[in-house]
Amino acid sequence: MDHINKVALLGTLGADPVANEGGTAMKIRLATNSRTKDKETGEWGDTTEWHNLVLLGKSVPRMAKLLRKGDTIHVSGSVRYDTFVGKDGVKKYFTEIVCFEAGIVNCKELKSSNTTTDDAISFP
Repeated sequence: MDHINKVALLGTLGADPVANEGGTAMKIRLATNSRTKDKETGEWGDTTEWHNLVLLGKSVPRMAKLLRKGDTIHVSGSVRYDTFVGKDGVKKYFTEIVCFEAGIVNCKELKSSNTTTDDAISFP
């Protein structure tokens, strides 16, 4: 039996991405929204979920130059759970999405440079 660990997200960057010095990996905070109905009031509203992403690959340097807070991207990847010991000595748990596919949906930098998404990003 095959097992699947795949996530697809479309969302907005909550902060400027941070690439490592070698330009081989980049961390991104991505916000996604869902419409939910309040059980008590019956009113509809938006719920925001925050995701920690790690993008890997040779397109990281170019994406790091283009992407800024507020830009919209889509990604595909797998969920990874990990732990670390904080400065306070307490074990901390975190979840991140390791991305193997990504694309730009809306990018201010691309609009200002008249570059197409296809010219700018080829990922993986």
